[in-house]
Amino acid sequence: MTDPAVNASPDPSGGASAETSPGWGLAIEVSNPSAAVRGFGPSVAVARGDEVLASVPVGGAGQRGSDDLFPAIERARERAGVAVDALETVVVSIGPGGLTGLRVSVAAAAAIAEARGVACVGVPTSRVAAVDEPAGTGIALASKGERAWLAVVGNGGVSDVGEVDAGELGGQGLSRLVCDEHLPGRWREVAGAMGLELVPTRLSAERLWRCRGSVAACDAAALRVLYPREPEAVRVWRERRG
Repeated sequence: MTDPAVNASPDPSGGASAETSPGWGLAIEVSNPSAAVRGFGPSVAVARGDEVLASVPVGGAGQRGSDDLFPAIERARERAGVAVDALETVVVSIGPGGLTGLRVSVAAAAAIAEARGVACVGVPTSRVAAVDEPAGTGIALASKGERAWLAVVGNGGVSDVGEVDAGELGGQGLSRLVCDEHLPGRWREVAGAMGLELVPTRLSAERLWRCRGSVAACDAAALRVLYPREPEAVRVWRERRG
């Protein structure tokens, strides 16, 4: 099956070539599908400079995001009317988040960047969730059991604390906490006791594109998923072997 994101077919919006079409960038944000809220969620975007030319959702209507990723990229490209050969940058949200979606999206981003010979930027998802959030905001991602990944928005940017339990919320100088519906109960209790405002996680390809300058570009082969713990399948396999 031909990969629509790397197929150098003529642009259906007018046949523009790399010589006549300005460069553009692709943003892929499908790191936390379970955190989708109205207006935000798994999506891809085509952008040029600071302008987002097109943004389309990934998945939905019973379709898995992993199955819809490449078709969504092509829909966004066609809507934006840009030539495949004019692609200059691929930006992808690398996690923490859902491991399956992250592995698919990061592998796709790396493959596209490698095939087109363009820059590749892996942005930690905490940076995307922190867009427009004030200093003193905590970002909780990829919760499991009573632990979650914590990042803190400060005056100098976003700092990743790592995978912690709710006890680490104290002493971070927080006034609000960005989280999804899967935030562990103990975290909710501690946040309530601290008087923290709980804010829904807002992730989108458009927000990801705004973060592209926060991380240096890397070689496509060096792109890696940021996942806070041993994958469940690996844990089960190891326990069965041991």
